[in-house]
Amino acid sequence: MGRNQENPMRKHFSFNAASNKSTCQVEGCGIEIIGNHGGNLQRHIQRRHPELFEKSLQDLQNPNKRPAADGQNTLDSVMVKKPRQAQVALTPETLKEACLELVTVNGRPFSLMEDSGFRKIIDPIQNAMGKNVTINSSNIRDMVSEIAQDEREKLETELSGRLLMLKIDSATCRDRSVLGINVQYSDGKGVVLRTLAVRDLTERHTSEYQRLR
Repeated sequence: MGRNQENPMRKHFSFNAASNKSTCQVEGCGIEIIGNHGGNLQRHIQRRHPELFEKSLQDLQNPNKRPAADGQNTLDSVMVKKPRQAQVALTPETLKEACLELVTVNGRPFSLMEDSGFRKIIDPIQNAMGKNVTINSSNIRDMVSEIAQDEREKLETELSGRLLMLKIDSATCRDRSVLGINVQYSDGKGVVLRTLAVRDLTERHTSEYQRLR
């Protein structure tokens, strides 16, 4: 069984089986194309008769467009494919946690939330979730501050009334130096270490400079 000749561009051509050529019937053209391949015919219309091709594309956008009377498929079924909408299991909480992870664990700047490429990803998701979900640099910064305050309060409660030992560490990696201030205590099972602060250093690790910091 031969292939179903369904490309509607064929209506602009006449095919001569004896010579195996398709002749363009558009007024003033008459160009002959070897064979009767739908793709070749369509490319000819697109390149040589762009207005006719554009008109066909406009017809595709008409939702009331009916199939051709001879039962062949229209150009709509040949060329236009509606994009599939992806369905992703993503909750508002998971979305916020992911954005928080970007600026904390991954070290990305808050300005990332306003980048055009990121907005192209996040805006459709945000709109689908409703007005109660808003992602931008301002509210992500507020979320980080709120979580940091909660952690400080938990740490204050955890350390209250305990015998503590402060521990100061410094480290250098390539052109970056940091100073870490930690606290240690025993919980009866072992030594617990908690970090109070980490500061960037701009000079050598001298006691005088660290005291000023």
